[in-house]
Amino acid sequence: MLCFAPGRLTASKALDLRSSAADVVFLEDRRVHRKATLKMYPDRSELDDLRRHKRLHCDLYNGAHRERIDAYRLRGTSITFADQCRSLTLIRAEIPEYAELNAQSAQVTLKRLDLAYQNFFRRVKAGKTPGFPRFKSIKRFPGWGYKSHGDGFTFHPGLGWKGGTVRLAGIGKPKSTIRCRGRILTPGEVVTAEVMEKADGWYLSLTLLCEPHREVAEQRSVTSFDWSIEHFLTLCAPDAEGKFYAGDVLAAITSHISNPRFEKVFEEKITKAQQVLSGHERGSYGWKKARNTLARLRKHQAECRKDFRNKLCAWLVENFHTIITEELAVKNMTASAHGTAEDPGKNVAQKAGLNRSTLDGSPGSLLSRLATVAEEAGSYVIKLETKREAPSQHCPKCAARVKKELSDRVHVCAGCGHCEQRDAASSRYMLGRVWGFLSPSKRRKPARKRPGGQGRADISLREPERETPSRA
Repeated sequence: MLCFAPGRLTASKALDLRSSAADVVFLEDRRVHRKATLKMYPDRSELDDLRRHKRLHCDLYNGAHRERIDAYRLRGTSITFADQCRSLTLIRAEIPEYAELNAQSAQVTLKRLDLAYQNFFRRVKAGKTPGFPRFKSIKRFPGWGYKSHGDGFTFHPGLGWKGGTVRLAGIGKPKSTIRCRGRILTPGEVVTAEVMEKADGWYLSLTLLCEPHREVAEQRSVTSFDWSIEHFLTLCAPDAEGKFYAGDVLAAITSHISNPRFEKVFEEKITKAQQVLSGHERGSYGWKKARNTLARLRKHQAECRKDFRNKLCAWLVENFHTIITEELAVKNMTASAHGTAEDPGKNVAQKAGLNRSTLDGSPGSLLSRLATVAEEAGSYVIKLETKREAPSQHCPKCAARVKKELSDRVHVCAGCGHCEQRDAASSRYMLGRVWGFLSPSKRRKPARKRPGGQGRADISLREPERETPSRA
C-alpha cells in the first residue's frame, strides 16, 4: 500500500516508482486527530473524588449491562443506547450521587457498552468467536471520558504546550484545577478527553484536532526493510555511487538494527515480582503491594517498547522519503501449535517461545505507527503482498524462486550461486522489485490429469490467438 498526500506525489511520479505490486491510496489534505497523554497530580481530596467517580461509572456500566441481559432474557426485547440514555435521566433525578456526574461523561460510559454489543453482534454474523461483553470489576475498569471540551472538563496548556492544568466537573473544590505533566508534540484544538487510572497514577488522555508536521533531513533516500526476530530490521538502501539506479541490485548497501528484546531484559525482575506476589495471601496488604509492583514493571516494559518503536519510526521517515516493506499477518505468525486431541501439534513449546518473541517485537504496531508518522513527514510507505511477492523466497540477483524453511537463515541460489543472509536478501529483493529491476520468474502450471488417466495439455501463459472475422 502506497500512502501519500496530494501535492507530495503526483500520478506520474507514482508510476515512476514502478510499484505494480503495491496499492496506491490517496490521503486527503485535512486535519487529523491525534492523542496526547499527560500524567495528573491530584491532591488527597481530588484523589478521593476521582476514585468515587470511577466507582460510579463502573457501577453504571455493569448496571446497564445487567439491564440489557435481563430485558432480553425475561421479555425478549433489546434495549438500545437511546433507551438507556433516557433511563439515565431518571437515574440522575432519583439518585443524588449520579446527579453530581457530568451527563455527557455518563453517556460516554453507556456508549462504550453499546460499542461492545455492536462488536459482539458483528463477530457473530462473521462467524468468528463471539466474545460476549463482560462485567468489569473496579480494577479492570479503565476510567471515563468526556465528549466535548468545555462540557465537564477544561484544559489549559502550559507554555509551549508543555504540561498544563485541567478542571474536571465534580472533582475537588469548586474551580480547582489539577496539575498535569507531559509534553504535547502536536498542538491543536482539544476535542475530547479520557481520565484513566493506571498502575502508577492517574492520566489524562486528550484528543487533539491538529495538522501534524515533522522535520526531515535535506537529502533523503529510499530504503527497504525486512522484519525478523534475529535482526529487528534489516535495511537495504542504494549506494552513494549510483550503481543501484543503473540496475546493479547487488550494489545496494544493507545494515541491521538489533532487536532490543525487552522480554528478556525484564524477565528476571518480572519473575521475582511474580514469586513475591504468589507468596502473599490473596487480598492482603502485601499481596496488593506486590501486585502493584508487578503492574509497574509491566507498564515500564510496555513504555520502553513503545519508546523504541516511536524513535525508530521517526528516524526512518526523517532519513528516507520512500520506505518499502511487506505486509505481516501477525495473527497467523503467532498461531498456536497445540493442534487437537486427534491430531496433536508438534514442537508446541518451541512455537510458544517463538510466538512470545514475535509479540515482543510488536511488528503490527510498528507498521501501523510507521504509516502514521510517514503521513506527517510526507514520506511514502509501500507494503508488498507477502503471498503474491514472497520476498524471502526469491533470489535478489536472478529473481528465481528459492524455497526456504523458517529455520533456513542463509539464502543460497542454486541457479546463480548467490549467497547472502536471508533477511538481507529479502530486503534487497523488495528494493529491486519495486524499482523494476527484478521480475519474478513465471512457473508453468503442471498438467492436470483426467479421470481416464490421460494427461491434459499444459496451459499456456500467454493468451491464445483469436481469429478475426474477415470483411466481405
